[in-house]
Formats: sequence, structure tokens, C-alpha cells
Amino acid sequence: MLADQGQAAGSYMISSSQREELLRLPLAANQLQFEEQEFRDLLADSISLSFKEKKGVLAALGELTQQQMDQLLDILREERAGLRELDQDQYQKLEEIGDHAKEEQDQLARDLAEKLQQEKDSEAIRKIREELFGTIE
Repeated sequence: MLADQGQAAGSYMISSSQREELLRLPLAANQLQFEEQEFRDLLADSISLSFKEKKGVLAALGELTQQQMDQLLDILREERAGLRELDQDQYQKLEEIGDHAKEEQDQLARDLAEKLQQEKDSEAIRKIREELFGTIE
């Protein structure tokens, strides 16, 4: 794992201190029209770029055209939406696993109760036989 990049499994995750640094870094002078806080959040949360690359994007904003900036924002928004979708899918899978485990636990409890009842019934039958016929050996 690269300490300065927080690289994990082919994607770039940054530490909270690096995220805070990205949110505070000055933007390169530019004439672009965009919502700065949204852009900073999207960029900081991106798993497609390393920390160094994210800092490079902030420094290079003055070289981007409005069309390039709009495309970058679209890409970052799509990435975030995709991650949220994955998170939702993972949550649903965990719920399904939990439901399945609960069903199995309930079935085991029913099986155990049935077995205990059968043992009680068998013991009751044995006692009745002993009363009627005496001890059977």
C-alpha cells in the first residue's frame, strides 16, 4: 500500500487529512463556471485519481476549457453515482445474507424443538409401556 496515495485494490482512496488538504488547497486562477464546493467534494471522493493527481487537477484548472471542466464534472458525478449504486447493491446483499441466516436459525430452532418433543414423546411412551408391561430389557 502506498502511504501517500492510500492505494487499495486498484483504486485510490485518500486519508481524511489528505481530503481536508484538498478541500483547502487554492484553485488555479481560471474563468470556469462551476460550483467550487461540489467540485472539491467530487474530486476528493474520486477513487480514480491518486492524491498527487487530484492536486494536479486543482493546479491545472486554469488550462481547462469550460467544455473540459463540464466533462470532468460529469465523469466525477457518474463515478459517485456508480459508487453509491455499488454501496446500495452491497447493502441489499448483506440484508439478503442476514435474512437467509435468520431463516436458517429459525429452521434450526424448529428442528431442535421437534427433536426435543420427539424425545419427550418417546420417553412418555417408554413410561407407559413400563407401567403396562413392566420393565422391558
